[in-house]
Amino acid sequence: MTDDSARHLPHSAHRYDLDPVDYARAMECALPIAVEYGTDIPKAQLVAIQRAGNLPAKHALLSNNQELYEEALRYALATLWPAEPKKFEDDIASLTPVQAVRRLVRETLARAQRNPDSMRLIAAENLYNRADVPNRIDVLEQSPVILQIDRALLRGHDLGAFRTGVSAEDVYILILGLSGFATLHRNTFYALYGMDVREAHNESGVTELACDAVVAFLTTPMRTKQDNSYTHSSPSEIVGESVAASLYDSEEFWQE
Repeated sequence: MTDDSARHLPHSAHRYDLDPVDYARAMECALPIAVEYGTDIPKAQLVAIQRAGNLPAKHALLSNNQELYEEALRYALATLWPAEPKKFEDDIASLTPVQAVRRLVRETLARAQRNPDSMRLIAAENLYNRADVPNRIDVLEQSPVILQIDRALLRGHDLGAFRTGVSAEDVYILILGLSGFATLHRNTFYALYGMDVREAHNESGVTELACDAVVAFLTTPMRTKQDNSYTHSSPSEIVGESVAASLYDSEEFWQE
């Protein structure tokens, strides 16, 4: 666990009246437990989480396994988000569009590499749908990632550096696909091809591969058949039509 992880979900720590460091320690312990047991967390594992976070024995976070699992999922996702929107907004003016995109890609992959249990829990949720996140608005906190990418793309478009016809969601699909590779394919890829993507030089190589792939995608002169995005929003009462637009309009999103 790092101080960065402890600071990443101040709202959750405050919600449970916990010190951010204690909250993060409890969540770091809970991540692999949630991957293995889902919402059926044995008592012994609850005790381990309690001790890791220095929590009272009857703390609210430990009183409901479903709620604990969902809190671990929130934490897992937030540990993978790049820098805070305000900080990125301050920094982006000093970066070229290509530099801004490379920074976002590097930060996203670095967080995935530092938080493998977070990646595993997200993969498990997508496989087993234990929290039913597509149909609920009360589980996941808003992610800054699409907004950050969108701002970088807009600046790239204004300066003529990036192609049109690409959305922030398109770019994030590319980034997520490569950032999740080690979690989803490490063992079988190593067994078949003799390359361990968790070795330091391979992690660095995959990061540069992702940076180059995204930049090449954004700067290619190749013409496309779609209008403004390879992908499109699916009808949803939960999310609405535009994730980026909803984030721009959210006052709560910009609050510390």
